[in-house]
Amino acid sequence: MKKLMLLALVCVMVPAVAGAQTPKSVPPVPAVPVVAPTPKVMPAIVIPDLAGLSALDAQEMKIRAMEAQMQAEAMAQTLSGTRTEALTEATRRAMDEARMKMDELRITRPMLYDLDMTQTFASTWSNDNERSVYERGQSALSQRQYEQAITRFDQAIALKGTRTDGALYWKAWAQYKLGRSSDATATLAELQKSFKDSKYSSDARVLEAEVKKSAGQAMRPENADDEDLKLLAIQSLSNSDPERAIPLLQGVLNSAGSLKLKDRALFVLASSSQPQAHTMLVNIAKGGNPDLQLKAIRYLGISARSSKNSSTSSTSQTELADIYASATNDDVKRAILQTWGSSGNRMALVSAIGGTQVVDLRREGINQLGSAQAGPELWAMYQKETNKELKMQILSTLASMGAYDKVIEVAKTEKEADIRNRAIRSLGSMKADRSGAALMEIYAAASDTDAKTAVIQGLANQNNADALITLARKETNVDLKRRMVQTLTSSSMAKNKAVQDFLVEFIK
Repeated sequence: MKKLMLLALVCVMVPAVAGAQTPKSVPPVPAVPVVAPTPKVMPAIVIPDLAGLSALDAQEMKIRAMEAQMQAEAMAQTLSGTRTEALTEATRRAMDEARMKMDELRITRPMLYDLDMTQTFASTWSNDNERSVYERGQSALSQRQYEQAITRFDQAIALKGTRTDGALYWKAWAQYKLGRSSDATATLAELQKSFKDSKYSSDARVLEAEVKKSAGQAMRPENADDEDLKLLAIQSLSNSDPERAIPLLQGVLNSAGSLKLKDRALFVLASSSQPQAHTMLVNIAKGGNPDLQLKAIRYLGISARSSKNSSTSSTSQTELADIYASATNDDVKRAILQTWGSSGNRMALVSAIGGTQVVDLRREGINQLGSAQAGPELWAMYQKETNKELKMQILSTLASMGAYDKVIEVAKTEKEADIRNRAIRSLGSMKADRSGAALMEIYAAASDTDAKTAVIQGLANQNNADALITLARKETNVDLKRRMVQTLTSSSMAKNKAVQDFLVEFIK
C-alpha cells in the first residue's frame, strides 16, 4: 500500500514540476494536446547503421530488422485482440521483401543462418515464400524485366513447392523473350521430364514450337509492344464485330504469349455479351494453365456480380460452385471463396466451409464471410466450431464487424479462458459507450486474475478512466489495484482531471 501511495504522489507532483518556470536558455516545451486514441499502427521498420558492413552482412541485418517488425506487429495484434490477418500494408510488403531476400541467401549462402532459424522460418513461411517469389516473377515479366524474372523463378524452383512447374514454364518464356533459345529449350525439357502431368504441358509444347522457330534469331526491340497493339486491335474489333473477335481471342489464349496479354484477352472475353465468349471463359476457369485459371475464376466472379441479368448471374454462380466442388487445388478453391466474398454469396461460403476440414480453406472462408458482413452465419458457425484457432478468428471477425452483443456474450459465457480473454480484449477495442459497462460487469463477475487483467487492459485501450477509477476504488487485491493505478498514470489518462482528483484522494 505504501508503494501505491508513493506512486500516486509522484504522479500528482510530476505535472506541477513540469509546469515550473523554464530557464531562459531553454525554450519552453509546448503542451501536448490530449487526443482521442487511435488504432495501433506499428512504427516504420528501423534499419540499423550499415556503414562498414559487407553487402551480405548488411543484407542479413535488414532481414533481421524486418523479422523483428513482423514479430512486433503480430504480438501487438495478439495482445489487443485484433485480427492477425489485418497486417498493415507496409508490414506486409516488408514481409514479402524479407521472405524474398531470405530465399536468395538460403540459395546462395546456405550457411549464413543457423539451423534453428532456417527450420523456424522454413516451416512457418514455406508456402507464403513460394507464392511471394512466384508473384514477383510474374510482376517482373509484366514489366519486361526478364533477367529479374528468371532470378525470381529460380528461387521458386529451389523451394520445390506446388508452383515449381509454373516457375519452370515462365522461366523458359523469359529466356525465349531474351533470345536464349538453347536455355529455353533446356528449361522446357526439365519441365516435361519432372512434371509429365503438369497443367502447363500444353502451353509448354506451344512455347517449344515458338522457340524452335525463332532459334538463332535475335529479338527485335521494336517489336516489344506488338502484344499490346495486337490486343488493342482485337478489343476494338470485339466492339464492332464481336463474333469475328472471339476466334482471334482464342488464338491469343492458345499462343505462347505473355500472361499479361492473355489476362487482357480474358478481360475482353469477360466483357463480351456473346454466349461463346462466356463458354470460353468458363472452360478456362475449369482447368488448363493454372495462372490463367485463377484469373478466369476472378473474371467469372466479376461477371456474376456485375451482370444486370439475374439469370446470367445465377448461372455464373452455379458454374463457380461446380468448379469449386471438382477442384483439387486449394489455390483454385481459395480464389472462388474470394469471389463469393466479393459478391456476398453467403450461402455458398457457408456450404464450402462446412464441406471441408482443410483449416486454411476454412480460415479463408471465414475471412470472406466477414467481407460479406455475414454476422448471423458467423455466429452460428462459432457455436458449432471445435477448432480453437478458428473460433478465435470468428470472434475477431465479429468484433471487427461491430457485433457487440455477440462478443459480450462470448466474454461472459465462454469456458475456454484464451477465447474468453480474447473477447474481453476485443471489447476494449470497441467504443466505450457500447462496451464499457459490459467490461465492468465482466470484471465484477470474474473469479480469476487473468480475466480481470484482460478487462483492465481493455479499459486502458479505451482510455476509460472513469471505469478504471470506479474499479480501483472497490478492488481489495493489491496487485490488481496497483495495475489499475499504473495504467491510469502511465498513459494519456494521467492528465485527466478525474484521475488527478482520484490520486489526490488516494494519497489522503
